Order: sequence, then C-alpha cells, then structure tokens
Amino acid sequence: MNYKIINISMENEFKVCPSCRYKDGFHSMLKKEGGVTKWFFICPSCHNVFDIDHLPQVFSSHSKSEVSKIQEKNNVTTNGNELYKIIWKEIEENKKDIGLWANCFSKCEGDEDKTKALYVNKRVLVLKENLPKQLIDQERKIKEELEKERKVTVKPKPTKKKKNFFFRMPVIILLLIFLLSIGGYIASVITGYKIPAIDHYIKKHIQGYKIPAIDHYIKKHIPEISEAKPIPNQKSVNGRFVTNSTAGNLFVLTGRIENPSNITYSHIEIRGALITTNKEEAKIKNVFCGNIITEDMLKTGNISDINTLLTLKEGAHKINVNVAPGASVPFMVVFSDLPEKLETFTIKVAGFDKAINNP
Repeated sequence: MNYKIINISMENEFKVCPSCRYKDGFHSMLKKEGGVTKWFFICPSCHNVFDIDHLPQVFSSHSKSEVSKIQEKNNVTTNGNELYKIIWKEIEENKKDIGLWANCFSKCEGDEDKTKALYVNKRVLVLKENLPKQLIDQERKIKEELEKERKVTVKPKPTKKKKNFFFRMPVIILLLIFLLSIGGYIASVITGYKIPAIDHYIKKHIQGYKIPAIDHYIKKHIPEISEAKPIPNQKSVNGRFVTNSTAGNLFVLTGRIENPSNITYSHIEIRGALITTNKEEAKIKNVFCGNIITEDMLKTGNISDINTLLTLKEGAHKINVNVAPGASVPFMVVFSDLPEKLETFTIKVAGFDKAINNP
C-alpha cells in the first residue's frame, strides 16, 4: 500500500485532521524504522497518515513486539469473535461511539442495516488499535500491585535437631513389654495356664481391638474443606469522582476481594450499585476482578474502551485465575451517566468458579 507520511507539530492536542478537518480523532498504526517501532496516526475520513514531531516512541524492537507479549500475558486476542460480541452489545444497549455512528450513517445514506455493518467493521479496527496501548498502561499498574503483595519476608528454615537416642529408649522398652505380653498370652493359651495380669490386659485391650493410641488416631476428627465464598475487604473499598474529558463525571469504586476459604477460586465477578437518597439502586454494573484502569485513561479514555477492559474474565495477567486461600485480588467499577441525588453505593460478589486444580 503506497501512502505519504505527513509530518506535523502538535501544540495541546491532536484530534482534528489538518487535511479534511474530520473532528472525531484518528486510527493509529505501527511501523518499524531502523530498529525502532514508530507510531503514526490515520484519519478515518481522508486516510492521510501523520507523524507527530517529538512524539516518544514507546515500543522498542525485540524478538517479539511489546504488543504481542502483553496480549499473550493477558490472554487477549484481537482476531476472534469476542470484539464483535462487545460491539453488538454496545449497539443493543445504545452505548455506541456517537461520532463514528454518525460518520457511518452519513456514508450509508441513512440505511440503518448498512450503517450497523459499517459501524461494526470500523469499531473492530478502533478496538484492535487501542487495546495494545491500554494493556501496556494496565500492565504497569498491575505489576505495581503484584510487587506490593510479593514483598514477603522469607523465613529461614528451622534447624533440625539431632534426635537423641535416649529419647527413643522408653518407646523401645514399651514395645518389648507389649511383645512379651502377647507372647505370654499365647503361651498361656497353649499350656492352659492363665497369667492373671496379662490375661486381664489382653481381654481389655487386644481382643476388642482397643489399642488406645491407634484407636485415638483413627477416631481423630479430620476437618472438612471450608467453602466460604469470596468477600470484599471492607477496609479497602473506596469510592471517588473522576472527570473524564468526553463522558463527564465518573464514579469509580476500587478495593480488594478476599478468599477466606481453603480452596482456590477463579473468575470472581462483582456487582456494584449506586444508591440514591430514596434508597433505590439507580445504576448497577457487573465487572470481573483483576482489571485496573490507569488514572490517565480514566480522565481521557473512551468510556466504551474502559468498560471493555473491565469485562476481561481472567483479569489482566490472569490474576483473577487460581486465587489461593487467604489471598486477595483487586477490582475496579466505573460508572458514567451518574444519577441525581446519589447518596451511597454497595459492592458484593456476584459469581465465581472453583479452580480446576483444587484437590
């Protein structure tokens, strides 16, 4: 494909195409030049390609690109049907990208079916281009979270004390007495002569299989596996407002979900709700744990892209898989289009799966 790259200088923002004055942003592309992967911007309307002067090149040249590595770690594919499901849900719930929809509507001359088809195809391209950068930001945030949890002091292995032979002597003596008692009992049966003390002991402890130590061991209670459900750590739950450049005020809930049981869980899903002054649940949203949006993306990102990242079932870096007993996993819920008279919020666990590798 032949194209000319136009070099430009950016002042405060780069959203309007200098060539055709298209106002709803750009697609992006990556191109290797001399060992460095450069970042270019493509106008969705006139298709001109722009290179912004002094833009930091965030992707270096490796055996695999940084984008591929992050997609493998997060188990995210941009070639499957998952993105089409997400976009169709956007259309059904009327959460479309209005600018892109209007552009498609104009090109299709008002034909709604053709508009939907064109919107889906263009929206897939947008998500494929935006997900790698968002995952890089998310990776940095998750690494910081994991680093905090991994700072555990390693306890030195206790020094094994040499067993003293003299502590074994009482056990050996008792064993010999027991064997002599059995031998005496057998001899008394054969000869018909009963030794009173031995006969009484044998009848009480041996014939009824009531050997005290073994009987106690067998009857010892074995605790059952606890299957307590994951629960929010109430001290960690926090709610705050963030202003987004396009969606306006957002309400962001963060915290951690703990696993209090002694089995392993995966795919922990939570349900957040906003409560108004009349005690009604005005807004409800379900997300999966392990997905944390960066502060920069909360302020400037597209709300549809934010919601897409929060629905990754396994969480970033699969930290929502095999959550061990006693461990915890972070969560984030983002609400837009906030209701009036907002008073409080609730958080609870909506679902989870038992890990496959449980004993």
